[in-house]
Amino acid sequence: MNKGKYLIVFNLIAVILLYVPKICYTQPNVNISAGIGILELVNAGFKLQWEQVQTGAYIGAMQFGDEKIFSLGGDLYFHFGDTVKYTSTKPWYVRTGISYFSDAFPHSKDKLTFLNFRFGRDLNISPKVGIDVELGTLIKLSHKVIEGEPFFLFDLPIWPAIGACIFFRL
Repeated sequence: MNKGKYLIVFNLIAVILLYVPKICYTQPNVNISAGIGILELVNAGFKLQWEQVQTGAYIGAMQFGDEKIFSLGGDLYFHFGDTVKYTSTKPWYVRTGISYFSDAFPHSKDKLTFLNFRFGRDLNISPKVGIDVELGTLIKLSHKVIEGEPFFLFDLPIWPAIGACIFFRL
């Protein structure tokens, strides 16, 4: 391993050692949400928050006749910007994570995995309620056709991502 790689590993370990005690010894804030988005579908989720960092997961589903669509994902959020009314959480955020998407027909099934990158904004309505709006991209990591012909005829490496949800702070 060359000196540059050692420096990167050292910095990564230092960051982890500085932040793990904060995460382990502070009580996280909890948000639950309901939303809609491209490839997130109609979804429900939750987020755990430590200061300006959140981690979250969601599950989504839709059905159109015989077509059954399912999504699942986990994300990391980094908040930034000026302080706002109702909360100490900064309103702007960068979100990254992994999303799984399945589209099943009686004759075929597609399974896709995406890496997502999004920018978003929390719009606080009250101290307990807010709306998230976000825009970004999904980068396709894998596409597997289980049986039959693939439904996703467009084999695009990058997809648009847009979403909105209402969240409740517990």
